Amino acid sequence: MRRHRGGNDPGTMARTRHDRTDPEGADTTDRRMRSSLRHQVLTSIDIPAPPDRVWHHLTAFDAYPAWNPFITDASGVLRVGDRLQVRLHPPGGRPQSFRPRVTVVEPGAVLAWQGRIGGPWLFAGDHRFALTPIAEGTRLDHGETFTGLLVPLLRRSLDGPTRDGFEAMNRALADRAGADAS
Repeated sequence: MRRHRGGNDPGTMARTRHDRTDPEGADTTDRRMRSSLRHQVLTSIDIPAPPDRVWHHLTAFDAYPAWNPFITDASGVLRVGDRLQVRLHPPGGRPQSFRPRVTVVEPGAVLAWQGRIGGPWLFAGDHRFALTPIAEGTRLDHGETFTGLLVPLLRRSLDGPTRDGFEAMNRALADRAGADAS
């Protein structure tokens, strides 16, 4: 804190604009910094097929090259704690390979993994597919929460090619699972 430069008591402490707190006392500067180091990309699509059918296609990694325009290759065991081998090809971007760790497997409902570049402080992505039964079939909520020091530098790419890739995958999955259901 800086010393107050005015008022009645020159010895009193005053908060500078960098030290502001919200009414609950949380440091808003710290909150803004944490917020800038976190970003979510969320997409959703309704698929005219039951969740078990969507789950089948979502987890049949060996068929990804035939239908998936975003995750063009994936392999590994869907078991919490195990690592997968995943190759992404964002629209207009360069292919990337990484080895995320499976964090959630709830057959017919949720698949999630976490990928990292460096430690979690540098860049991490918590990727999640959630299937919810609806009257017309299944709602797929597909998204990722990104955290780390690289988030501010990558935000434009996350909101552009990454989101576009999620949406392309969603549409392709809907076409594939929906064709099975007809």
